[in-house]
Amino acid sequence: GNHATWVRNPQYVLHGDAPVRGQQGKVVLSLDQFGERPPDPVGLYVFKGLAASGPVRRQLVMENVQHKADFINRAKLTVELPVTDLTADLPLLVSPATFHPNTERPFSLEALFLPASGGQQASLRLEPVAEYAHTIQTSGRWRSGCCG
Repeated sequence: GNHATWVRNPQYVLHGDAPVRGQQGKVVLSLDQFGERPPDPVGLYVFKGLAASGPVRRQLVMENVQHKADFINRAKLTVELPVTDLTADLPLLVSPATFHPNTERPFSLEALFLPASGGQQASLRLEPVAEYAHTIQTSGRWRSGCCG
């Protein structure tokens, strides 16, 4: 549901280093849940970051959603995002979320780039966004059944 706790969901900036810039292919995001209890329903949102001269500026609006992975009850969630030019498509902001509010558990998040040319896959960097929630600019409204 649409819960006020969504602002506490972790957020990561996705970066591509020089060898993958300008290439076509796909970004593969893998979210793994850990722990002894059964998996929680998880999903993730991928937002287009706004260019800035300093750190990536975030504006979490539905118009900037590049992809929304449906919430599923599995230990591993994998998402593939096609990119036509990795340089132009970055920066991206990745925000994993649980469906139920106030639900936390250990997880890992990885990002790979698979070039369309069939070349070598490359790891992409995911850096945690360290800003406090009060610096996030939001507008618009969430659609029913979105956000955790």
